[in-house]
Amino acid sequence: TMDLAAGTDTVNTNAAATVDGAGALTTNGVALSNVETLASTNGSLTNTAGDDTINLTGNEAGDTNGIGFTGINTLDAAGGSDTLNTNADTELTGTAGEALSNGVTVS
Repeated sequence: TMDLAAGTDTVNTNAAATVDGAGALTTNGVALSNVETLASTNGSLTNTAGDDTINLTGNEAGDTNGIGFTGINTLDAAGGSDTLNTNADTELTGTAGEALSNGVTVS
């Protein structure tokens, strides 16, 4: 586990990422804590299995569990009773439990 400690830290990755908890994620097999921002070129993020709030604030951008993100086009809510907040129109994709907003498909 790598602790990014105090300050404003951005993790840049071209691999899928998984949110492990508040400010914590794993990408490329490396567990990180005290993460403020994830900048992805892969576009895939998996949230915790718990009850999470996902805020979509712009095209492929938003935040969850204290981590801001950009470049995410697929977000797996991974269970729990999740809340999705968005500042854009949201459409159902036709797949059970899946919605599209701000260029992000949330399932």
